[in-house]
Amino acid sequence: MATEKERKVSKELRAQARKLGLCDEWYNAWSDDCTYDELISKFITGYDFCLEHDWPEPKFIVKHFPLHVLRANGVYCDDSSARSDIRNAVVMGRSSVELYYSDYTFGDVRVRHSSHVCVRCDALSVVHIHVYDHSSVVVIAEEGAKVTLFVHSDAARVTTKGSVKEVYGEG
Repeated sequence: MATEKERKVSKELRAQARKLGLCDEWYNAWSDDCTYDELISKFITGYDFCLEHDWPEPKFIVKHFPLHVLRANGVYCDDSSARSDIRNAVVMGRSSVELYYSDYTFGDVRVRHSSHVCVRCDALSVVHIHVYDHSSVVVIAEEGAKVTLFVHSDAARVTTKGSVKEVYGEG
């Protein structure tokens, strides 16, 4: 059950998304009674839409979402943190984050805006990293890790150590 604050944020985001062209299917399925966790789940699931519209803005996220809820859901916005084995991580705004992936874990990392991220991948981990905007990423892959780095911006800066497959463009 959503709190009054969560309902207010849900209504505002739903209205913004509609103005940006959110389709009827997603709009009609979006309850105004969403919790923060449910809103973050929508953000991650509908990330292509959010990316296309650069929405919601980092300022909105920082203002309306509790830091501990964002971190618990793998979203880092104007944040500095270090975390391990986050399946879906979104790093945005002006964040500085370290992510660690241990043996036999999978990670899907998206880095936006002016964020700086260091991703360390142990052997046998599988990690996909998408880099956008003016962000910078350092990837350290141990032997046996399967790491693919998708670079979607000419302005992004990437540094790799170890065996990292790099894909430039849409990938």
